[in-house]
Amino acid sequence: MGSLDGRGLKIRMDLKRSALILIDFQNDFFHSQGLLSRAGISGLSEPARRSFLINARSLVEEMKKAGRPVIWVKTVLRRDHLDSALAPAVRDSMGLTAERGFLVEGSWGSEIMEEVQPASDDLVVVKKGHSIFQFTHLDRLLANLGVDTFIAAGGAGLDGIADSIRQGGALGYEMLIPADATGYPPESVHLKNLKNRALLTTTSNLLAELRPSGETFVKPSKTALLLIDLQNEFVHPDGFHERLGYAHMSAEERDLVIRNNQRLLRAMREKGSPIIFVITLYRKDRLDDASSPTAIRNRPMPPGEDYLLAGTWGAQVHEGLEVRDEDLVIPKKGRSCFGFTPLHRVLRNLKVDRLIVTGGGIYGCVEDSIREGSGFGYRFTVVSDATYEPNSPVLKILAERVDCKSTDEVLADLALDT
Repeated sequence: MGSLDGRGLKIRMDLKRSALILIDFQNDFFHSQGLLSRAGISGLSEPARRSFLINARSLVEEMKKAGRPVIWVKTVLRRDHLDSALAPAVRDSMGLTAERGFLVEGSWGSEIMEEVQPASDDLVVVKKGHSIFQFTHLDRLLANLGVDTFIAAGGAGLDGIADSIRQGGALGYEMLIPADATGYPPESVHLKNLKNRALLTTTSNLLAELRPSGETFVKPSKTALLLIDLQNEFVHPDGFHERLGYAHMSAEERDLVIRNNQRLLRAMREKGSPIIFVITLYRKDRLDDASSPTAIRNRPMPPGEDYLLAGTWGAQVHEGLEVRDEDLVIPKKGRSCFGFTPLHRVLRNLKVDRLIVTGGGIYGCVEDSIREGSGFGYRFTVVSDATYEPNSPVLKILAERVDCKSTDEVLADLALDT
């Protein structure tokens, strides 16, 4: 189906997997007696405020009729604001301080406005700063709901929509903004700046396109192979970890790991499944190292080592594990494949929700990646004899988070899934 922008021009956007997100519909932001109004920094006239609330109510009612999720995100802070993630300049310039009771938990100002109260079956997320995604579980909540498109309303007081749309775009969401259901004036520069990030529309145009889904969405499952740190410095007998005694594999174990990764690569290529190599790369001075300080101290770098420096032999993927043009290669700076990398967005682009994991170290980068990735909702199968060290007892620690299978078992599963 097509949706309508503010001029009534049809463009492609599917609302079947959409949710309504109402941002900061709280007294301190939008009530005529709220702190922003009393401070003279509210952007809406009284008639515009009434119209804005009417449009918001219409969106809530029609989204519920269409069977779509309604999610309220509100900003609530401690009395001393120690948990505040608001930009210091915004807080100071607007006088939005703890002393003035701004959004303090339990205060009238922090409550959602009487005109647009959440229902008992609505979802409520608490944030501490500007974006609805930063330091919240909202991204995982939307994934659990099967939502890939959201409608953003409210959110002008702290530029909540502006920040949220920018971060939501990076996470891969399709987004719509009914401008007359936000706290921004129609000609707001904030809205104009978002025109290449979200579809700007009106409440009436959006509701004209909304239809009951009439079906239960079943998310398709797709699997990728994730190969972690299969680089010369880690697994080659002449690599840094072997030379300094950090490696704990015999020659037979090393050959087993490489051979099994080769088998898995062949099988995944035959199926046309995504293959992702995640590799560690550093500057020569390692100022970009995102490992824990303890790890850096425990494994000091001898002078003159070009450790995992881009373009060096040690940073290359081990011979025999061919990286092809169609494969994805993601550099990382720390242990987890998800930490400070685009992996989560890449998997979302690929529509992947399951990962077959190889490489290592099983007690380090593999374990860290699984612990972080599980929080995003991914399912993992660790290949016990294609990780290093192979068949490690550390795998027992992850037993509740992953399926642990041998290469033969994974290949058998892939053969059945054809």
